[in-house]
Amino acid sequence: MLLYHFGSKETLIAELLGFVARTYSQALDAALGSERAATRGQALARILTHARSPQMQPFMALWWEIVAGAARGLTGFAPAAHAITAELLGWLEGQMPADDPDPKGGARYLLTLIEGTLMLAAVGHEDTARDGLLASGLAPA
Repeated sequence: MLLYHFGSKETLIAELLGFVARTYSQALDAALGSERAATRGQALARILTHARSPQMQPFMALWWEIVAGAARGLTGFAPAAHAITAELLGWLEGQMPADDPDPKGGARYLLTLIEGTLMLAAVGHEDTARDGLLASGLAPA
């Protein structure tokens, strides 16, 4: 019956994972509030603090499963990961400081730092991530 409603397994997976991405974005919005960060560094610190919180760990575990599925070429995972990333980029653009000269570029830069930081922490290299953030000049306090 699910396949009848969604048309294909790929569409079902993409819709489900898109729902998860929207739920994650809404959870970030609720945790961070409507006030924009004053700097990119402040935005990065706020997002990383929340992403590392216990309530976000189920989302992070699912995200790494989606990434792994995309890397392995599992049906539906690459388009879902692409859609989730696009959703997060759009959300991040809205988190850039109001006077940011390049919110689109800033969102891509921060997403790269966020994803790298969280992945390194997930594999036990939190020190490496911290050192990389220090080198970027955007190390969270």
